[in-house]
Amino acid sequence: LIISDNYLEPFIYNKKGILLANFFLHKELLDQDHEYMNSFNSIQWNDINLVTSIFTMPYIKEKPNSLKIPLIGEQFNQMEDMNHLIITKGLGCWSNDFDQKIINYIQRNLFDYNGKIFLDKTLKNILQDIKSINLNIEVTSLNEEIISTATAIIGRPSIGILTESFQYRIPFVAVVGAD
Repeated sequence: LIISDNYLEPFIYNKKGILLANFFLHKELLDQDHEYMNSFNSIQWNDINLVTSIFTMPYIKEKPNSLKIPLIGEQFNQMEDMNHLIITKGLGCWSNDFDQKIINYIQRNLFDYNGKIFLDKTLKNILQDIKSINLNIEVTSLNEEIISTATAIIGRPSIGILTESFQYRIPFVAVVGAD
């Protein structure tokens, strides 16, 4: 099983029996690099089994041996809403200014929130900047119980937390781009 974004090498050097999941290969990269495009065009797609999702590029979905799977598995009903929010950025955030965006969001939108706020441990370093707001904040690792009983999830829309948000039907507020 190979979970890949933009790597062609597995197909060039070991084509038989590959199962590829969530292939995000971006054609723009192919168009910019002649050698990369040649490698892409040399792939024997009949030898590769593709597991695709809604994120898979359309020209990959059209390849033979392509099986579309749902983005999330079984959906569950939201558990009893326990009047708490989750604020998260996930593990794959490379943005240098995301913490400041979250701080700004909290200061503008949550200053009078009365429920509990679970702050993902990846954001623990912002506590100093928001402690003057006097919110009920607990830094924690997220788990199924916290997620399934949340009123809403606020943060960077990464695939993991979005999947859990959709799975438990918890509203998600994306904090991205300009303030």
